[in-house]
Amino acid sequence: MTSPHSTSQRLPIASVLVAIAAGELFHLIMSSVLEVVGDVVPSWLEQLLRILDGAVASGVFLLLVWLVVKLSDPVASPPQPEQFERWMRWGVLGYLAVVVFPSLAVEGIAAVLVHNVLAAMLLGIGVWSATVVLRVVRSYRTARTAVALRSLGWVLLAAVPIRWIEVTVAPGSLEVVYVFQGIVVCVLVTLLARRRRWLGSLSRGQRWSLGWWTSLVLVFSIVAAATLFDSSTVHSRALRQWLTGSELVVGYVCLALAMYSAIALVTIVGSGSSAARKTFEFDAITFFNRLVSEHADSQQLYDTAVTLAVALTESTGAMLLLHEGDRWEIAALAGLDYQRAAALEIQSVLGHSLSTDAVVVPWLFEDERFFRIARSVESYAQSLMLVPLREGSISYGAIVVVSTKPFAFEQGDIAALGAFAPAVTIALANQRLLRSAIERERLRRELMLGREIQKKLLPTAAPILNGWSVAGWSEPALEVGGDYFDYFQLGDGTACIVVADVSGKGISAAFYMAKLKGICLALAPLCRSVHDFIVRIHRALDGGVLESRVYITLAAVGITPSGRVHIVRAGHPPPVGVTSGGQVQVYSPQGIALGMVSTDRFVALTPVLEIEQTHLDTLLLFSDGYLEAGLPTTAELGLDGIRRMIQSHANNCSAEELLQRLKGDLSTMLASTTQHDDITMVIMKRTTNSS
Repeated sequence: MTSPHSTSQRLPIASVLVAIAAGELFHLIMSSVLEVVGDVVPSWLEQLLRILDGAVASGVFLLLVWLVVKLSDPVASPPQPEQFERWMRWGVLGYLAVVVFPSLAVEGIAAVLVHNVLAAMLLGIGVWSATVVLRVVRSYRTARTAVALRSLGWVLLAAVPIRWIEVTVAPGSLEVVYVFQGIVVCVLVTLLARRRRWLGSLSRGQRWSLGWWTSLVLVFSIVAAATLFDSSTVHSRALRQWLTGSELVVGYVCLALAMYSAIALVTIVGSGSSAARKTFEFDAITFFNRLVSEHADSQQLYDTAVTLAVALTESTGAMLLLHEGDRWEIAALAGLDYQRAAALEIQSVLGHSLSTDAVVVPWLFEDERFFRIARSVESYAQSLMLVPLREGSISYGAIVVVSTKPFAFEQGDIAALGAFAPAVTIALANQRLLRSAIERERLRRELMLGREIQKKLLPTAAPILNGWSVAGWSEPALEVGGDYFDYFQLGDGTACIVVADVSGKGISAAFYMAKLKGICLALAPLCRSVHDFIVRIHRALDGGVLESRVYITLAAVGITPSGRVHIVRAGHPPPVGVTSGGQVQVYSPQGIALGMVSTDRFVALTPVLEIEQTHLDTLLLFSDGYLEAGLPTTAELGLDGIRRMIQSHANNCSAEELLQRLKGDLSTMLASTTQHDDITMVIMKRTTNSS
């Protein structure tokens, strides 16, 4: 489907072509009329008809100029050697047709027809020549291309009024001016043809073919220019009959094409084969890959990447940007210092393009994104090219090359850097994977060390506490956890067993677990009861020690020297006991977790439960990881499951034996699932009725 934009572009050109054809037809009819009736009509009428014919011819000439400018607009992809060679072939055919056509021997009206067709063919070859030269120089332009093109246009247009003045005032007196104009045309074309690297990287076959056709165009355009500058030739007379001065304009255009063809031919013949550049690109990539395989250090790889990028693109500086998360940083520089590289403001100017698109900025002054800083960086960066380093949706960074010349980068440079970019991307990916592996190993070792340290924070002995034997065990879900149990002797002689659980898992929970142990060790000798002990712990944590979303559940059992058992439960799962009569009892005094409310409110919400020692034979304290064991693939153990398990194993065994039996049942339950929370158990067994 044709877009409205493309339709609007074609319609003016089609209208202009129709107007040019109508003007040519009018000139043909008028020339024929004047040839037939020129001797019989009054002189004033003949003069009027010639003026009208000249006006139409001038209008057609201006339309041709507009058409040349319109057709020579630079395209998105500049002409390649193959397209240039195709133009040269058409040019040779056109010149041959113009040379052969005037040899037809005709007279009268037929001669008028032949002269008009010849003039149209010469104008066509002139339009084609001008379009080719303009298309190439505007696609491969420099900072001074616009000025040189305007100067060339004025020189060509000035030929028409100068010829009119010469014919009217002093025929043959301005030959020196024409020679000077020809010299100016050659100089301006030389300036316009400064960017010729795109012709330098050709294979041997391309060089021979393109050189052959370019040399033919050079010869034919020189012959055409010499023929048109000679006023006695049939070609010159045909154009002069159509419009006085047009033969000079077309002659200068042919001279411009001849000059550009000569420069192109010298470039093609004098340049090396593309094989040399391809070999260098291959060697550069091979050398870089060898460094990667030898496990060179990161900075050496980065420095090598930017050095090779400068060599591949013939730029004056390069930088390697690394992408980590939302952050971009300069990893290596070549031909630039850090201050100059930072002054380009690549990240802020190009933004999302850094990781998605290849970017070529031919001239910073013409790009609105860089216009603000173009003046301050022009001494070291006037053109810029960026190639992202990405693999799929992952962005690793970008290579940026700059040049002190505007319009320095061509298709060959983009292709060379694009071919080199995957090798750098693979190297960066490997470096990132290596760093990640090293970091994971370091973290694993630190966690294992933390696990060993945390184990040392838990008691290893099984003491006798005021007539009770104790056995404890804790298993974190990760390398480290937040469960904690310990045994203390309070200041009044009360033995205290504490089981606590810090909210969350992993390193953060382990950190608070260690802090809780330090607080307990410091406060235990100062306390006169288990309730006083827990309240003091809460007061110590109430001073901003815990983060806002962190809390600690805790269950504490105190055994006084007289044999009374006191239980305090601060939001923790309730202890499960077995009485001397063999009944299983759940002890659930009220209580709220540490860190949830103020200390005064905690005291009001957390009473102490007192139990006669003679009424209790076994007591199990545990964390919610034991309560929820079996999730998520099977039903959780729950309080009922714990009651059944302890009732089946509590008789005729020590605290350590009961602990091992419960651990065995737990292992069987967890065989088909994964432990998702820290698990802690402490078993208390009464040994005597006195301290």
